[in-house]
Amino acid sequence: MNLSSRQLFLAGLCVLTAVAIAGCGKKEKAPMPQQAQSGHTHAAEAAGKQLYQCSMHPNIISDKPGNCPICGMELQPVRKVNAAGIPGRGAVDLTDQQRQLINIRTVAVKTSDVDRSVRAVGVVTYDQSKVADLNSRVMGWVEKLFVDTPGAHVEAGQPLMELYSPDLYSAKQDYLLAWRNARKAKGARGEYGASRASGAESVLESARKRLELFGIADEQINALQTSGTAKPTMEIVAPFAGTVLQKEVVAGKMIQPTAMLYRIADLSRVWVEAEIYEYELPLVKVGQQAQVTLTAYPDRTFTGKIDFIYPYLQGQTRTAKIRVVLDNPDGVLKPDMYANVELKADLGHEMVIPASALFDTGKRQYVFVQQEKGLFVPKEIQLGPRVGDDFVVRKGLTPGEKVVVNGNFLLDSESQLKAAASGSSEADNKTEPAQTEPAPLPKAAASVAASVLAAYQKMYEPLTRDSTDGVVEAAADFKKQLAQLKDPALAPPQRAEDFTKQLNIIERCATFRAGEDLTEARKQFGELSSALVDLFKAYPPSLAASLTVFHCPMWKQSRADWMQADATAKNPFMGTAMTSCGEAQGQIGNAGEMK
Repeated sequence: MNLSSRQLFLAGLCVLTAVAIAGCGKKEKAPMPQQAQSGHTHAAEAAGKQLYQCSMHPNIISDKPGNCPICGMELQPVRKVNAAGIPGRGAVDLTDQQRQLINIRTVAVKTSDVDRSVRAVGVVTYDQSKVADLNSRVMGWVEKLFVDTPGAHVEAGQPLMELYSPDLYSAKQDYLLAWRNARKAKGARGEYGASRASGAESVLESARKRLELFGIADEQINALQTSGTAKPTMEIVAPFAGTVLQKEVVAGKMIQPTAMLYRIADLSRVWVEAEIYEYELPLVKVGQQAQVTLTAYPDRTFTGKIDFIYPYLQGQTRTAKIRVVLDNPDGVLKPDMYANVELKADLGHEMVIPASALFDTGKRQYVFVQQEKGLFVPKEIQLGPRVGDDFVVRKGLTPGEKVVVNGNFLLDSESQLKAAASGSSEADNKTEPAQTEPAPLPKAAASVAASVLAAYQKMYEPLTRDSTDGVVEAAADFKKQLAQLKDPALAPPQRAEDFTKQLNIIERCATFRAGEDLTEARKQFGELSSALVDLFKAYPPSLAASLTVFHCPMWKQSRADWMQADATAKNPFMGTAMTSCGEAQGQIGNAGEMK
């Protein structure tokens, strides 16, 4: 069919109109078709008559062939569709021309081996199993220092200092005397000679043991025997190769037994201690491989393994600490360096779809599936975790089905029109199963709730500007204000236990780490904000002014509900890219109840 320039212009205008309907904003019911409003086409369809529809204006439906009264295009026969939709969305039948116009593209649902990345920030620290303190076991004076600067590298057996100790000098002389007597006694004969030799040997062993208890190495004792002379001073040597961390002595200083002289660490192997979120713990296990990068060496990746997961959480941040062991043969990894740690968690063989195929209304998640050429049917699905640019699908699809990944927003708009034309557009607002009635908070909780919301607002505002400035500090203040709501006097009397449980959930969500990127901060805010909305729906506080609750259907990485005082959406998840994106879910009024 040849199209005039006027028809092409009107066709483009129709596409823009469909985009506006499908775009993120206030929910408005799509206009009913003119004939459908009169009931004429419903009667015709019930009688089995053929219906005709405009390709560019789907709301124009007639039981007779003709031209569209808007654009003048010829009405096309409507194919009868025997495919069920979901509440508020109907099956859509498109011609080749319509599919080409809105650039429909599909991909097949596939199964694959899925792994999920866990990223954390850590700090390089010493391997505590390779740190040693060198202490004095005798009283004495420092005669000379051979290693006099912290940070110096020492080899095993290298002299560190020379110590004069009267007790040590006396012990060395006693050993030499016992050694000489033992040598003489070996030549004695007879029963008396054997007894003498045994006694001399026992004395020698005692003298040697005394030197060993003073910290004298076997090599030094052997050297004493070889020289046959006891020097008044003695060298203190490094027990192993490493780096001097601390030096607590100076030349001439008097030292007492137990005094620490040096602290030495072997840096050929180091630890990286990183913190992960509480919900990431199931993805981490001992022995798991970790990739570590540092800002100092952006072109290098260090590979290690998790050798320990600490059995407690950090109380303030609600994070768990893990320990990664790294070999450091060239010494480039230095303690207190910041490190980025990435872990891969194997989730097994799962069914996945691209994130671009998913629609999330807040109540349900669905995709459009191509059942036959031109026929697209909405299907509700049950999701697993997000993995990169894909989502794991637990239920609702089968491998090989084709889901729409491009042009699906316009398709969703048309689907809503189909549902409206069939009189099912209100299906999305069906009465849900009866829930427990809201239990308003006592009036005494009003000021505390206001403080919680004020701190909440300080977290929310920077995210709307694509910034994380002040979010960590605001989250700390939020937790402080939230803790005041745990006062038993402020809880609803009949549901105090459930109220406290919900507060604990929100508190766990209020975890923002310094240096966290904008996407991670928005994900964490999404969980916190949605949990806070749930709390105030179930336990309404008395507010001085009503708040509007919004949901962002475009944000797919976490829950996406938020509250604000202004009735015009100011989206913290999409930020400046789509500031007004948001579907109003209702209001928390002056008495706190959802309207």
